[in-house]
Amino acid sequence: MGTLGAAVSVVSHRTGAQAQTETVGANDRIRVAVMGVNGSGSWLAKTFAADSRAEVVALCDIDSRVGGVLADSFSKDGRKVPRLESDFRRLLDDTSIDVLVVATPNHWHAPATILACNAGKHVYVEKPCGHTPEEGELAVTAARKHKRVVTMGSLTIGGGGDYKIFDANNKELESPQQKGGDRHIANFLDCVASGALPHADIEEAHKSTLLCQLGNISYRAGPSPSTRATDGHIENDPEAAALWRPEYRDQWQPKVTGL
Repeated sequence: MGTLGAAVSVVSHRTGAQAQTETVGANDRIRVAVMGVNGSGSWLAKTFAADSRAEVVALCDIDSRVGGVLADSFSKDGRKVPRLESDFRRLLDDTSIDVLVVATPNHWHAPATILACNAGKHVYVEKPCGHTPEEGELAVTAARKHKRVVTMGSLTIGGGGDYKIFDANNKELESPQQKGGDRHIANFLDCVASGALPHADIEEAHKSTLLCQLGNISYRAGPSPSTRATDGHIENDPEAAALWRPEYRDQWQPKVTGL
């Protein structure tokens, strides 16, 4: 991650949401930037680009070689070549970008999501939506505060989220026209245009991710801690509760602006 100087901070993108409060018009192409383009990010970039409603305008990765290879593939496919960035904060500052796709290592998922919402972007974040429970809570708060559509991806090891449909007698039905991942992205783009909640809305994504996070906390802190039924917060176990939130470098503690 490059340094842009003291003028750029974690909470500096306060006005982006104010500039992008309206949903994308039905006749407008949704401008997409992809953060992290090695592995699943490459597939996501190509799948978003294949949808006629979207245009991938920027690719961001700290490894310029990875971004360059993907950009070349756009050219070979006859598509407009996205610009390359190494610092995703430049994407946040670009008010023409509607969507940030986050396909980085897991510890970047929630901070990037929160910052993108602060900057007025809709977000497609790969699973898990947070590295710790607190990050998931903040991501939900950011999405609701700034009225952003935020969905969690569901890529499988196979890369496309393929699936089969069976009837009550376990007979395989006709295969769907789209792969699972394609349908997931299509639903997200529908919601960006309409303002509706996506199938894998960030609030539901946080709840499902929380189950795994509580299991990790229990493994690290000892026997299963007691949790509050309403939100999963850990009660009467300070050691386990301390793992609810991570420690961050320098000024990278995520904050939801406008509260």
